[in-house]
Amino acid sequence: MVSKPTGQPKGRPPLALRDDPERYVATYLAAESHVHPELSERGIAMAVTLAMRGEVVRSRENLSLQDPRGLLFRLSPNEQQRGAEGRAGENRRNASAFQPRADDLARKVRRLAALPIVSDDGRWFVNMKLAWVMALSGDARHAFGAAAFACTAIGETEFFKRVLEPIMDHRLGGLPVPHFSLPDFIPHDDT
Repeated sequence: MVSKPTGQPKGRPPLALRDDPERYVATYLAAESHVHPELSERGIAMAVTLAMRGEVVRSRENLSLQDPRGLLFRLSPNEQQRGAEGRAGENRRNASAFQPRADDLARKVRRLAALPIVSDDGRWFVNMKLAWVMALSGDARHAFGAAAFACTAIGETEFFKRVLEPIMDHRLGGLPVPHFSLPDFIPHDDT
């Protein structure tokens, strides 16, 4: 027996942006792409994905890398299993297990950027991207107020206080460097 078509698109309905666990990461990626137009979106997405999905490896062998702390990301055991099937492909997307996730994140950002600003998701995305841009590069006179206003407009004052305010306090006021964990940008001790 075949059921009648409903006219709805196939598949799972899209998740509302406010419920998406990658919402802050997506807006951070959009802001970094805006602040650093000389960098490729793909490269920024790959760096964010490495921080989000990988484990930090500290070793003396890695001291020759650009990061003076000798940090390098590797796949967590859970991600190794998921990524193993993609390594054999010659396609650039399958160059590493991180690449498909970075591509998906970059695609999500492009889709969100194309949303109409009158939609709830479009309004949330534009305001959070503005808040990140102000936190990362806004001028000292207007950055704090603009980021706070953008977060307040979409009900993200807690995120502003927990994440963006320490970044701006460091950047604009010379306070200690804040340390955060991806994907949820929760401050933590650097141990």
